[in-house]
Amino acid sequence: MNFLNGDFYAFTTLFASYQLGTQEKEAVFEYMARKSPWGGAMVFAGLERVVDYLEELAQGGFPQEAINALEEMGLKDDGFANYLKNFRFTGDLDAVPEGTLIFGGEPVLKIKAPLGMARLVEGKILNALNYQTLIATKARRVVQAAEGQPVLEFGYRRAQEQDAGDWGARASYLSGFQGTSNVRAAAKFGIPVTGTMMHAWIQEFDNEYEAFYAFAQVFKDNPRVAKVFLVDTYHTLRSGVPNAIRVAKELLQDIPWGIRLDSGDLTYLSRHARKMLDEAGFPNAFIAASNDLNETLIQDLKKQGANIDAWGVGTQNITVFDSPALGGVYKLTEISGHPVLKISDTSEKMTPPGAHTIYRFYSEGDARGDLIALVSEPPPSGTGEFKDPSRPWLKKALVNCEVRELLQPVMQNGCQTKELPSLPAIRSYAEREVKTFSPERLRLINPHKYHVNFSQKLWDLQQQLLFDLSGNS
Repeated sequence: MNFLNGDFYAFTTLFASYQLGTQEKEAVFEYMARKSPWGGAMVFAGLERVVDYLEELAQGGFPQEAINALEEMGLKDDGFANYLKNFRFTGDLDAVPEGTLIFGGEPVLKIKAPLGMARLVEGKILNALNYQTLIATKARRVVQAAEGQPVLEFGYRRAQEQDAGDWGARASYLSGFQGTSNVRAAAKFGIPVTGTMMHAWIQEFDNEYEAFYAFAQVFKDNPRVAKVFLVDTYHTLRSGVPNAIRVAKELLQDIPWGIRLDSGDLTYLSRHARKMLDEAGFPNAFIAASNDLNETLIQDLKKQGANIDAWGVGTQNITVFDSPALGGVYKLTEISGHPVLKISDTSEKMTPPGAHTIYRFYSEGDARGDLIALVSEPPPSGTGEFKDPSRPWLKKALVNCEVRELLQPVMQNGCQTKELPSLPAIRSYAEREVKTFSPERLRLINPHKYHVNFSQKLWDLQQQLLFDLSGNS
């Protein structure tokens, strides 16, 4: 029942709008994440799922099963039922490309549509964008900590259900993970699949050596399956690594292989295992590590001199263990051509009025700042002074910059305007995006501030509406 995606208030509001005859007013809603849980940049992800959902709504017509369900919830009216039967998403969608680095308070997705349908899609948009943007942002941090070493997505068994596992794997791959253990996600999205072996495989045999030998015997001539021995079932250094070496000498002399460490002191074990592998004549055998890893632990292990070549990251990434929710919002900013403003006792919850776009300024390929402007304004030149909405006494001066508009048309009148890029293309784009930001702005802890500013016209409009509201509240 995809037509029922959303919170109940979206349907009660739609019902009320229908009864009042206001559901066809033209409206603009915008999505923004108020801030990154870690400060600094976020990786925008989830657009593909939003488009899939809106395209389904554009096919038209709530199924009778969905209408019956709403009637049982109290939204029963023959006219409303007929409206739902003929419902079709006919709106416009603009968004920044998936993989774009975005910042708190930026309206990175915009829906322009009749009020009823623009409001109805709130829940699904937030559900898709908040989760995938959060995972993609966490994954970028993990990849950054690994400093070019392979990172593999091992989170399926700890994900909050199948959908989270699948789309979380996609968001992780988008941000630089090199593969996933999730078979369905690999098949669905074309992500390279990877994996090692189970402890239960080893326990099935009379001893560890027999388990390793049997696995290597089955897969030694299959280049698609990695020959990686899980060496911590019994004792990593006394039995696991020696048995892996023994089997490699017997079956894998000219075949790439490695070991995986999944418990214990990973620095100590990896350094001793590396020494054992080198002395046995296997300097190219790789060492992979897992066990509740995150970006902080990976950084610490590397600083300690751990001899680890690849990282399997599961629970901490797929659940974003340290910050499991992103505060993204979807707010009305314009109705019937008139800008509207949401204010709050908390300044960060105030949303800018009007329909917007975003311009990014570059100097010698380096991103220097973003400008939120009204869509009615002409594009800015590469030189100017712009206001910081959170600190209006400060201005950001930019000179002779290249300017790029971030929001692009995705759907018009309910139809896609162009084909979305493939996942590999998004991944490559996301990698290029990261390279346009200085290391200081991408620090994992206390990143240097990146300026997101208002155009003068937007600033003046917001101040005028605040003044008007203060007299009417």
